[in-house]
Amino acid sequence: MSQNTSDDIRQIIKKAKDDEKEAKTAADIVNDATSDMISQRTQNDQSKNNH
Repeated sequence: MSQNTSDDIRQIIKKAKDDEKEAKTAADIVNDATSDMISQRTQNDQSKNNH
């Protein structure tokens, strides 16, 4: 088994941080889409109830 050099470790950490940023961005997108769908559904339910 080869020993990781400090450069390798730095690369791994940098990639992990980038992956974490991407994951947070994806989670934000999903949360925004979900809240949009919920508010849309609420409006649809209210308009059905009014008729």
